[in-house]
Amino acid sequence: MNNDMPDNIEDDEEFDGLTDEELQVHMSYLNEVMDDYERFINNIGKNGLTAKLMLNYRDEIQEILSFLNNYEIDLSKYWTRLVRLDQILRSRRTAVVKEVGRKNFIMEQIRKEPPKDHWWWYIDRSVPKDKPGFWNFLKKPEW
Repeated sequence: MNNDMPDNIEDDEEFDGLTDEELQVHMSYLNEVMDDYERFINNIGKNGLTAKLMLNYRDEIQEILSFLNNYEIDLSKYWTRLVRLDQILRSRRTAVVKEVGRKNFIMEQIRKEPPKDHWWWYIDRSVPKDKPGFWNFLKKPEW
């Protein structure tokens, strides 16, 4: 993610007008973040240790789009693209949970307390846990 993002994107911040130049900065950043999210989605299973960033990018996209909805901008192509990418994420959720790690999902749910409509942080709950193997009784239980 980029540190060039303006600090004025906050959900509870009062709505105030932006200049055309400031809107362009937001749109440019949205394009960049969408491209990064798509790259992560297309590499599910190959993202390695950076896999959790995919969920952070998804958060960032939601925040930017929600903010930009306050302006008279046609965002339909972004929402359509996001729906398509989210469908891939949902369809590959087992691989995502394996790659990100179930414990990382739980940790982030505790740490961030994401709202329930940020479903991507709770996708682990829709994937059944692996059945224990024969020797798993020797392992320390997961809490």
